[in-house]
Amino acid sequence: MRSALLLVPLLALACDGSRRDIGAGGGNNGVFRPNRDAGATDAAARDAGPFDPNRDAGPRPDAGALDAGIRDAGFHDAGFHDAGFHDAGFRDAGPPAATVGLTFDGCAADFSGEIVVSYNGSIAVGSVRQSNLTSSLQFDLNGAQTMVLSSQHRIETGQVVNLVILPTTWTNLSTDSDVITGNAPDPIGGTLVVREYVPSAGRIDVDFVQVTLANTTTGGVCRINGNLRATRLSP
Repeated sequence: MRSALLLVPLLALACDGSRRDIGAGGGNNGVFRPNRDAGATDAAARDAGPFDPNRDAGPRPDAGALDAGIRDAGFHDAGFHDAGFHDAGFRDAGPPAATVGLTFDGCAADFSGEIVVSYNGSIAVGSVRQSNLTSSLQFDLNGAQTMVLSSQHRIETGQVVNLVILPTTWTNLSTDSDVITGNAPDPIGGTLVVREYVPSAGRIDVDFVQVTLANTTTGGVCRINGNLRATRLSP
């Protein structure tokens, strides 16, 4: 079935079903955790990269360096776009797995294609058109809650919100070392109201209230408002 092929690549944020403790240096959980690299010695040395199930406790950026892995072509595995991934003969006959009622300012996210919900320890809601992922929102959270987002919040909690518009990622952590050290304004902000979060069942209900995520390459900001709700995993 398509979901078996979809799970790993679409959910690039995916874990192996268990969360890595902050500070752990190994394992195969692809979600980037602040402080997990034993070699990182200061708050600036944090990884803002997209979820990569193929990379464990690899190198981390120092205070002035952006981890090259953020733009790692391996994250966007060529197999992800394989026509076999979206079998032309298969369509989900059930109701939509998710509804994406979001607006985006500062980035060209497109969720108008076929909506696919995937889980591999965390959850991703993606839009696919003609065998290509157009956009994806990826979450690794600590359950239902209300969060005021900031780079410091990401560092302290390890909770991740990624917006992927290939080949670019926006995330809830600035890659500017001056931001991390408090010497520049933080571009990350807004409130995330998580009403439901059961990723193993494909369920998430979250409001974005003036949420701003930063481009991991340019530092540019995308502002998101509205609601995203997923009710089941895609087959």
